[in-house]
Amino acid sequence: MSGAEQNQGMPTTQCSECGGNVSTRAPTCPHCGTSKEAEPVTQRADLWTLYTSLKGRVSRKTFWLWFFVPWYIVSYIVSVLLSFTPFSSPWPGTGLFWLGITVGLVKRLHDRDKSGKQLLPYILMTWVVVPAMVVFVMAAIGPMTGGFPIDEEFESSFTGQAIAFVALYGGIVWSIWSIYLWSIIGFRRGTEGPNRYGPDPLQEPAGN
Repeated sequence: MSGAEQNQGMPTTQCSECGGNVSTRAPTCPHCGTSKEAEPVTQRADLWTLYTSLKGRVSRKTFWLWFFVPWYIVSYIVSVLLSFTPFSSPWPGTGLFWLGITVGLVKRLHDRDKSGKQLLPYILMTWVVVPAMVVFVMAAIGPMTGGFPIDEEFESSFTGQAIAFVALYGGIVWSIWSIYLWSIIGFRRGTEGPNRYGPDPLQEPAGN
């Protein structure tokens, strides 16, 4: 009987370095060879590694269930708690959400055999364009709701014109980019088999 047949059904976990599936009895990862003296590599493959290491790949299911949903709930709770304090603002919760899911976003891009570096300009653009869009929309509906009034002098000033430009044209670019990026990260399967970022998280390792 082959090694793969002998270990069929054996419990597996995720390698702390490359993210590949590893038998809980394996002293080293069969994909990248990671080991820690006599300690099984899988003993270090914990939630800390999942949320902090930018190495390896994760599947769509792992991203949604272990990154997006938990961090959305945490950020929502933070925003609600802050609403009862003098520091009431949606931005701390939003920042916490993006900080929490960044590792998952990078690993999902790795799963598609794409570099995680392309996230940096997108995240920077998000923090510039989205606030501008919020100000622009609030200024537009302010006269109708009686809130957030902006005088004509501000609207005609350089700052007001710059905010309007970023909100309109930057918002279009950001929206298109968001649809493209999130369709890759959230809904498209990763490359089948190993790629330059590690083994396929949906495939079981053979002969552990």
